[in-house]
Amino acid sequence: MSPAPRAPRVVLLHGLWMPAWSLLPLERRLRRSGFATTRFAYRSWSGALAPAAQALRARLQDVAAGELHLVGHSLGGLLLLELYRLGYRHPGRAVALGSPFAGSLAARRLGACGAGRWLLGRNAEPLRCGGGELPGDVELGVIAGARPWGLGRWVTGVPAPSDGTVRVAETRLDGARDRLQLPLTHLSLLTARSAAEETAHFLRHGCFSPGPSRSMGM
Repeated sequence: MSPAPRAPRVVLLHGLWMPAWSLLPLERRLRRSGFATTRFAYRSWSGALAPAAQALRARLQDVAAGELHLVGHSLGGLLLLELYRLGYRHPGRAVALGSPFAGSLAARRLGACGAGRWLLGRNAEPLRCGGGELPGDVELGVIAGARPWGLGRWVTGVPAPSDGTVRVAETRLDGARDRLQLPLTHLSLLTARSAAEETAHFLRHGCFSPGPSRSMGM
């Protein structure tokens, strides 16, 4: 009898100020969808993206061979871009949820004062300005939230459509294979079943599922 095929592995990346366990709701849903999951913890506030990407690359080289996918929330999506800029490639796809690839208005407004700059930490620049270009050989799907409840709206006045922290337009990244807008907040992108199901769909098929929730006008 031949051995059972390995479950495709997913490495999950958290956002700014978020501990790795914040990914648990998404991780559990992906496991129920048939993926083997791993969370990668990095210093999102006190450490810069470049060394975090180097550490992630080393971690991924220790992961068993086979299909490997990456999923990043918020700043975790910018960490993905930094990893790809290092030239790392993997036999799989990637999904970014609520990542400010085009730069964050909330971060720019927050960084206008000393206390705000301190809150943004070492990654203030990529959060304010965005993450740059996506290499053409990377299959990346982008999910944006469009329920504007959150810190960005209340503290920095981020206008809709947004997820309360990141505007829908700020998640746009040229070269992304597919985009999807869901009625979710920045944090519920990690907890909602719809976000997990769409993440799993893209990882398997390279596109999000068709339906009335889809919005390509991002």
